[in-house]
Amino acid sequence: MRFIFYLILLLCQNSQGSEAFEQYKPDMKALNSSPKAKRYYELLNKSVITYKDRPIYEERYKIIKELLVKYPKWIDGHWVFGSEAFQLGSTYVDEKDHDLALKIFSEGEDATRSCLVLEPRNPLCKMFLATNIAAAAAIRGVIPSLRYGSTVLNLWLDVKKSKVNYQFTPEVSLQGSVHYALGLFHRLVPDSTLLDWVFDVRGDIDEAVNLHKKVLSLDGPSPCGNLMLAAALLCKGEKEGSTPTLDVDRLLNKAQSLATKDLNQAICRIGAKTLAETPRLACGYTTAKQQDLKQDPGS
Repeated sequence: MRFIFYLILLLCQNSQGSEAFEQYKPDMKALNSSPKAKRYYELLNKSVITYKDRPIYEERYKIIKELLVKYPKWIDGHWVFGSEAFQLGSTYVDEKDHDLALKIFSEGEDATRSCLVLEPRNPLCKMFLATNIAAAAAIRGVIPSLRYGSTVLNLWLDVKKSKVNYQFTPEVSLQGSVHYALGLFHRLVPDSTLLDWVFDVRGDIDEAVNLHKKVLSLDGPSPCGNLMLAAALLCKGEKEGSTPTLDVDRLLNKAQSLATKDLNQAICRIGAKTLAETPRLACGYTTAKQQDLKQDPGS
């Protein structure tokens, strides 16, 4: 059974290193009993590598949305819908489409909040609630979205501390994804005493580096995993007044050469090229507004 998630999305080949996790077991009876189950799984196995492939996401999103109307207490359906909302919304990168993206992320947020009403400790529901809030924040900008920062951080920390893992695909794990998300958070949020006092959030570039290193140990190399570790190292160097290391060059070169079947990883390959050419962008870099896939070195 294949599942989804890009937020973040990386390789897990063997993969949980030496750390033991409890494996999450979803209840997919509502989906599997549906006449549309076969179609949904067919769509999951399709490659999505350009914005022209958006209809694949749209159809998956609609299938799960319809099932939730029929089965409103289907806990795992709520987080699957949250995942689908995140992936579909993330394809609307043009500024003129941002209102639509925000609407989709809001629907994902609503579904995962409903999920937590049904099962308050569910780590998948927490993961995708935080992810949809954070995806909307990436459009609005870091500073205007800081009022959501403490909520997002605490949800992701709950997932990390849960020691629960789930293999979305052979390449993507829950724990790899949440470490990745926390790494982004600690790089993008300023390290400021004032912000900590006002919003109860504070970035930490050293923590960002450590989290992204953990991603690679959990999930293996990928365009996004390599890119974001490189971004954290570059940002750390900028803050400390040091020059980029050979590790950064190696990570960015590898990110551009790794194969991928999904849109998020294709965007990260472009990001690796961008940071290699303009490393000063590292501290604030996100993939949220990357539009031109013609720049993809792997295409």
